Amino acid sequence: FISAHREQLEIYLDRPSPSGTLILLVNSLDSRPRLPKKIPTVGQVVSCKAPSGAELVRWITDAAAGLGKTIDRQAAGMLAQWVGENLASLRSELDKLASYVGQRTSITVDDIAAVATTSASPEAFALSGAITRGDVRAGLEAVGAAMRTRGAEFQLLGQVAWRIRQALQVHQGIAAGQSPRSAMQNARIFRDQRDFEALLGRRPAKKLQADMRRLISADLAMKSGTPPKAAMQQLIVELCS
Repeated sequence: FISAHREQLEIYLDRPSPSGTLILLVNSLDSRPRLPKKIPTVGQVVSCKAPSGAELVRWITDAAAGLGKTIDRQAAGMLAQWVGENLASLRSELDKLASYVGQRTSITVDDIAAVATTSASPEAFALSGAITRGDVRAGLEAVGAAMRTRGAEFQLLGQVAWRIRQALQVHQGIAAGQSPRSAMQNARIFRDQRDFEALLGRRPAKKLQADMRRLISADLAMKSGTPPKAAMQQLIVELCS
């Protein structure tokens, strides 16, 4: 619409209606042409992009405050990790947590562990834990249980990739001078930290980078006709070795 009517819109912005409101919904807005530069002079540009990372943690903190509760950075990060970036789901979980804690003013990690609903399957989390511990048998059992559902391999791959990225982030943090505990918290690792430290000892950064290449190869193999279960099993054996 904007591309087709750019000239008319520019004319309108020179003399906008004093009693009407024009709302344009766009997926992206190139700031280089004249039109986007004119908009802030007579109106405003509002980004509706969902927050992520540190912004998402702040959103959770603010949303909890709106319910009369406090939630520290560690607990907010854990909730974001478990639920994901869907704001409606996060708000639903916060409402549930606020009811659960009752008269208490703070929401803790233990509260989240008790009542929050994770967006990932139990098998995906079991697989992540098995990789962290280097437990081949548990990893293969998790793959076997998850692969009963069509398309589950892609959720498992996402969980494995997420765990590898976390480990790489912690290695980078430690290399930059952070303590292992601080680096893990910054990577949103709040549970089983001893197991994760053991993972870091087994998988230095170069090996984790090789693990990511193995994951990409497994993804390509499945998309090229390799049976998903066989590809996932081979990947898990390699990652846990």
